[in-house]
Amino acid sequence: MKTAPAAHLLTVSQACDFLQVSKATLYRRMADKKNPLPYHKIGKCTRIDPIQLQKWVAKK
Repeated sequence: MKTAPAAHLLTVSQACDFLQVSKATLYRRMADKKNPLPYHKIGKCTRIDPIQLQKWVAKK
């Protein structure tokens, strides 16, 4: 699977803005057992691929 370069990944704040949800809601959706929001940990940073995020939204 090919991933986007780190420069194209969204921060948690950017993903919250895109989904129009709070950070708490975003983290709950990332921890969801049935349909988790896909994310990547890069060191201590959490990043979200915008393409995977759009697919996740479309699937929901």
